[in-house]
Amino acid sequence: MQSKKECGVREIEYKTLFRIAKRITESLPTVVRCLSDLTDKPPTTIEFE
Repeated sequence: MQSKKECGVREIEYKTLFRIAKRITESLPTVVRCLSDLTDKPPTTIEFE
């Protein structure tokens, strides 16, 4: 049986996402890209594998 977690959805401005991605890629030399996954899956059914 898999454990499930519930969470809410919060909108993040593109400018903020860009700033976060830039900070990650500049501070970690092995990271060359950050992606944001936008899905239509309801937040109450998120499962960790």
